[in-house]
Amino acid sequence: MAATKQCKTCGVEKALEEYCKRQAGHDGHSIYCKQCVNTGRTKGFYAKRREAAKSVTHKVCKECGVNKVLTEYHKSPSGLCGRRERCAACTKKLYSAVCRRTRLKCYNLTLADYDRMLAQQGGRCAICGSTDPGGKLVHFAVDHDHVTGIARALLCNKCNMALGLMGDNPEQLESAARYLRVFQGEAT
Repeated sequence: MAATKQCKTCGVEKALEEYCKRQAGHDGHSIYCKQCVNTGRTKGFYAKRREAAKSVTHKVCKECGVNKVLTEYHKSPSGLCGRRERCAACTKKLYSAVCRRTRLKCYNLTLADYDRMLAQQGGRCAICGSTDPGGKLVHFAVDHDHVTGIARALLCNKCNMALGLMGDNPEQLESAARYLRVFQGEAT
């Protein structure tokens, strides 16, 4: 005997063949029969759902568990009330951590390796000694050899940009330092 299920729109019990395939469905099929989908009867279900969600003003964040105003959530067309499950702050933290781990993998580093390097540098930029990563950065940049890909040290945004703009060329950097020293001597 073929498996059956009840359509959420018309309420009729029908064979699974009468439903479109849907991977996200618990049984691999849509919750609406093909007939209801083809005649557009399912649209009323979503309209009622959206209408009910309009009265909602607060929502509990799935991550932090705090009840927050809807404006603290990013919009989402698939969300029950048109908002994501996690608040914007938790979403940012989550993606920040994921992106950071992914970026560190580019240099064959783990978070533990990064933390060890930072501790060895005393929590400071390896060039200027600043404790502030600078710019929009929350963490120090991983300076690396662009030929071998090997990580060298952790730098603040300014120092990392300076090395990059000078093409990681020691002679060019020394020439720039000599240039600045010449003009510093004139000023005094």
